[in-house]
Amino acid sequence: MPSPSRTTRLLGLGVLTVLGVAALFWARPFQSGKEAENEATFAQSPESPFGSPSGGVAVPSESGGRGLRGEGEPLAAPSGGPGREVFVRAGWSEVQVDRPDPEVLELRPAQGGSDATRRERERAVTLQLQSAVLGDEQIPAAGRWVRDGEAGERVREAALEALGRSRSERAQDELVRLWNGSPDLPTATRRRVLELLHAGRRLEDPQTQALLRLLQDDRASEADRDQAAYSLALGAALSADLEQQLTRALGEGAARARFVKMLKKVSASVGPES
Repeated sequence: MPSPSRTTRLLGLGVLTVLGVAALFWARPFQSGKEAENEATFAQSPESPFGSPSGGVAVPSESGGRGLRGEGEPLAAPSGGPGREVFVRAGWSEVQVDRPDPEVLELRPAQGGSDATRRERERAVTLQLQSAVLGDEQIPAAGRWVRDGEAGERVREAALEALGRSRSERAQDELVRLWNGSPDLPTATRRRVLELLHAGRRLEDPQTQALLRLLQDDRASEADRDQAAYSLALGAALSADLEQQLTRALGEGAARARFVKMLKKVSASVGPES
């Protein structure tokens, strides 16, 4: 049987433990289930304050760093800074990771080296292209990858799709340059470039002009002219001003008839711009 003094010490420890747990509970702000869900969602959103400079996956380099990682997740992000508690509350833990390779973030090809070195760089750049939204400074580099006939098919495809995902007008300008200035691209690649072009808000926008010229080109294939008509019609369905400008620019003839027919098809599902 424990002595009175030992019993007193045990009771004291028990009281301290209870008080400590209570202090931890009251020190943490109450969160509803929705608030916790919102924090977890924000932790993985593009608005999160973490990630590589271009918003993508950190690619290994020789210098070390620290980051946060969810269980089973390969995404690395630097620790510290505002909002770090969002990751912690979402169940992330701090781990040791490598810092992003700046050459990969800039989408640079490997200079010299063996074929294995070049292919390894292509794999890293492909991952970067697939996991990030292009910054304006990366758009020319992505265009160069699409044009690089010696690069692997996967990295060229990733670069093209990254240009298509970007909402930057510079990305559309790069797609126009690919369409107008690279006729030697593979047929499937040129077709995808055309699919990723969309009409601008104004008639004078470069991508609108490129699509308009293609629609009026009697030498172009039926499929290409249909694609141009569709992209222009979609833009016109979203903007009454653009529709009027296109109608005037097309005048009379087969190109206008094709455009009007396509506009009727898309207008049923897309309302005019408010």
